[in-house]
Amino acid sequence: MARRKKQPLKISEGKSDKAIFAGVKFASVPYSNFVGGQYIDRMYGTHTGVRLVQKDGSEYPGAIHTKKRKCYRRDGTLFWQTLHVTKDGRWFDNSGMPMDKPGDIDEEDKDEQISTDD
Repeated sequence: MARRKKQPLKISEGKSDKAIFAGVKFASVPYSNFVGGQYIDRMYGTHTGVRLVQKDGSEYPGAIHTKKRKCYRRDGTLFWQTLHVTKDGRWFDNSGMPMDKPGDIDEEDKDEQISTDD
């Protein structure tokens, strides 16, 4: 029995994302900022840094600091929670949601500036 010749794969020349979404208008505020019937400020981040998307969809231009606090699980084991604070005093937890300022943070310890867009 004769073997079939392998046909080279043809790469289809499809449309680019720009061509697909040309003329489509997207909301300036991500839908994940819509919580409890209203838009909120929300922190987003990757390994390269964090950014704050405000209620109106604009990006926060100021500095963002990260702080850590010691927390205990119900079984008594220790873990560190990462918090973010903006230069104007807004606090965000490790999931990016806004929170009240915690009372158990040492101001001089565990402080690292991660964004300097002043």
